[in-house]
Amino acid sequence: MTPSAAGVSDMRFAPSPPTGKERDTESGNDHFGARYYASSMGRFMSPDPVKITATRLLDPQGLNLYSYARNHPLISIDRDGNMTVVVVVQNRAASLSLYSDQGVKISDDQGLARGSRGPNRMIERGETPFGRYLFTGTEGGTSQSRLGTGYGTGKVRLNPDAGEAIESGRTDIRIHGGGTSATLVPDPYAGNQNLIATWGCVRLTNNDVNSLIGDIHSLQTKNGEQNVGDSIYVLDSNYLRFMSGQTNSDGASLYPDLSSVMNPLSSMGIDTSFTPPTQNTQQNTQTDTLQHEENH
Repeated sequence: MTPSAAGVSDMRFAPSPPTGKERDTESGNDHFGARYYASSMGRFMSPDPVKITATRLLDPQGLNLYSYARNHPLISIDRDGNMTVVVVVQNRAASLSLYSDQGVKISDDQGLARGSRGPNRMIERGETPFGRYLFTGTEGGTSQSRLGTGYGTGKVRLNPDAGEAIESGRTDIRIHGGGTSATLVPDPYAGNQNLIATWGCVRLTNNDVNSLIGDIHSLQTKNGEQNVGDSIYVLDSNYLRFMSGQTNSDGASLYPDLSSVMNPLSSMGIDTSFTPPTQNTQQNTQTDTLQHEENH
């Protein structure tokens, strides 16, 4: 029973507020791509295709494979069962978490968000601008992949969408592996290569970026195709709190997918207290020994 099933009239399906998904008027169930949702019961009709993992054991809401939006339907929207990526930056270190759209954590990785021209996020080759990006696809993702020394074996492509990501006017921000310094990174395709500065991207080890790409693919539900348009946030704890609290004129969250992961982040010990962010215009006042070692 799907909207495209042969012999089924389109009149059976109508938009379902507040999710905007198609509702089968005969059964009353909403079609979410990966599975059907019964609004009358507040649960999905089949289990989450992402099964129980070690990280889900740390989150009680993640153990319910039938729940909607981690049981936070007033602040969270499960668009189609795919993903949200949150990269929390602290002192140039990047802690990357991949969540299903129900706010269930799938994986964690540690990397580097270090620009070759210092901490000013608003200039080219500075550090990664904060805000929301939209996922546009992946490249590589295996130990045999070769994307060039600057990218290593894997790359997650993203487009700026909100916050400094837009205000900076910067493009070509990616999550990737590799490293072009022959001195610091003798083998840019090694699984656990040294992490050095980029032109403003988030760098992971090749092993971690390959694993991330594999996890992203496991969350794809649209006929095996990559679901472009999912959110990737890069921010520190203050900017995270700031964005998650933004609402429209009707009081609805502007970033419901980010709101849905606030509680898990707090439980991890990440400070989500609110301090209004200011544009980062800090100049690089200390010598960065890696400043001229990396070109992407």
